[in-house]
Amino acid sequence: MNGDEVALRRAGAPDADDVADVWLRSFATALPTVRRAHDDDGVRNWFSSVLVPRSESWVAVSGNHVVGLLVREGAELEQLYLDPS
Repeated sequence: MNGDEVALRRAGAPDADDVADVWLRSFATALPTVRRAHDDDGVRNWFSSVLVPRSESWVAVSGNHVVGLLVREGAELEQLYLDPS
């Protein structure tokens, strides 16, 4: 897979920090003046202990880097974040 191709796959425990980083960058870019309820470590902890293991989470990977996150709750799209770059 070259850097222009994107693969979609289920997120696993090893992806938690990477998806948290995508979320943090996306939030900072889209909402730079909004104060978050949790610091970076709290966000990473939530992704690793709650979101990834307990939800249907998917990642978009390009060139060995997570560039997107999708979370489903049944038939509903719960979250969708893309790396701003």
